[in-house]
Amino acid sequence: EFWAWKRCGRCAMTTIDRDTLERCAEPLKTLGTFRKRQHATMNFGMHLIPVKGLPEGGIELKEGDRFEVTEVDSKRRKEWKKLFG
Repeated sequence: EFWAWKRCGRCAMTTIDRDTLERCAEPLKTLGTFRKRQHATMNFGMHLIPVKGLPEGGIELKEGDRFEVTEVDSKRRKEWKKLFG
């Protein structure tokens, strides 16, 4: 069980190639086409905090894993519908 703490923005460090140190527009260019928010920030995901303790080895959420939303903030839902229909 997790508590959704806040949205996670994506920083410019992802635009730097670690091997050559060259900068490019990606992935922010693509993310900006559908995730741009107020003040030019881009929503990348959510910070989740476990409600109960984690197993010693931690956990890993992967693409395709299923989860269930058990509670929704009505203000956030209205904001989401306004932004994304």
